[in-house]
Amino acid sequence: MSGDPYEIVRYTPQLAAGTAALRALLTPTNNPVEAAQVLDWKYRNNPYLPEPLIYLALFEGRPVAMRGFFGSLWEIAGARRIVPCAGDLIVAPEHRDKGLIARIMQFAEADLTVRGFTHIFSMSGGPVTTMNALTQKFRRVASIDERVLGDPQTTDQSWGAGDRPFVPFDVMMRKKRLLQRLTYSEAPHPLAMAALIRRLPRSGGLRHVRDPRYLAWRYRNPIVDFRFLYSGRAWLDGYLVLAAQRDAPDLPVYVLDWEGTSRAVKQRLLETAIATGRFKRLSIWSFGYGAEDRDTIVRCGFAAEKQEGVLGQLGLSVLVKPLAPADGADPTLNPASWDFRMLYSDYC
Repeated sequence: MSGDPYEIVRYTPQLAAGTAALRALLTPTNNPVEAAQVLDWKYRNNPYLPEPLIYLALFEGRPVAMRGFFGSLWEIAGARRIVPCAGDLIVAPEHRDKGLIARIMQFAEADLTVRGFTHIFSMSGGPVTTMNALTQKFRRVASIDERVLGDPQTTDQSWGAGDRPFVPFDVMMRKKRLLQRLTYSEAPHPLAMAALIRRLPRSGGLRHVRDPRYLAWRYRNPIVDFRFLYSGRAWLDGYLVLAAQRDAPDLPVYVLDWEGTSRAVKQRLLETAIATGRFKRLSIWSFGYGAEDRDTIVRCGFAAEKQEGVLGQLGLSVLVKPLAPADGADPTLNPASWDFRMLYSDYC
């Protein structure tokens, strides 16, 4: 394009510093060192892709807009398939309203197609992102159906809130290391967690692989604190993972993953997290859970928060962009096929 001040490129190591400075705009602290750690974790050290799939708009040689894709491994119709998932999306304020994201996405989709990928997933598209994605022929598969427990207006200082939401939870759990066959840890046990997942019956025709390699990587997010509740002793019969982004006091604590061999086990895990954590706000994304789990979520007091306006009511969405024609019906476009967890996104 004659006179075009922008160049659309794929990330190279020479652009690392500028990309980190841009990514810092998404962090609560605007810290480029912290942003570089996130980029290393999410893209350079991803277990499924040998190189970062980050696409940039350059202005005078400097990154001013980006869209990243992190690797994920899915079981789709009985076969394992690596799918790039849309991650970081940012445009520097002075370069907005220039159509840069549309240009980046056009470039990225062409590159991803050449690399042999058949789909792009987006696990947590916000309202504006979703509306823009629909114009780029993404399909909105479902709402993540967020349910929240707690009152954001509470002034009770005993509730886990602010920049240290796990303090009450940690204090209580350290006093009661073993509670009704439940144990607490600040570290994941990927081998035991993956072994439990293998023993559980499949639900849906589409789910992310949660093997030890993936779980070890997923819980190394450098800007998120995790807490783990485990049920069982020699063999796990359930676990629940809590996550909170550091330096983001306005965000809730999230139930990132939640599994168990029975409804009673899962209910005990969730009720213990609620009673012990005393979190100001606790959130769970209920899309992908079965009817029994959703009933437990409601019985434990979680409810949808009222959102204002059309965009607010849209909420966060699961989006899919097929890059190649499917042989027959495409299960990725069927909401009933998805065994979905917040864990699979990069939201927290």
